[in-house]
Amino acid sequence: MRQRGVPDAMLGALLAWGDTEVPVGSSDVAITASQSALREMAHQGVSKDWCRKIGRLVAVVTDDGVVRTCAVIWNSGRDGRRYRRRF
Repeated sequence: MRQRGVPDAMLGALLAWGDTEVPVGSSDVAITASQSALREMAHQGVSKDWCRKIGRLVAVVTDDGVVRTCAVIWNSGRDGRRYRRRF
């Protein structure tokens, strides 16, 4: 499954290392990787380029664990705020 130009391996890394979950409607959650998770990934040997790219990804996952979509958040302004908001 290659969604919006995001390779399967990168999506898998996001799902494995993503530690921030934000509810985004019905029972879906947006999963992102925090800065501390990205630092830990780099410490474990993941390339800094991949860490930077994974830091811009968001995966919307259903409560069943099915990935609904995966997207790259390019800007840090209002457009991407919904996926990063914490409750």
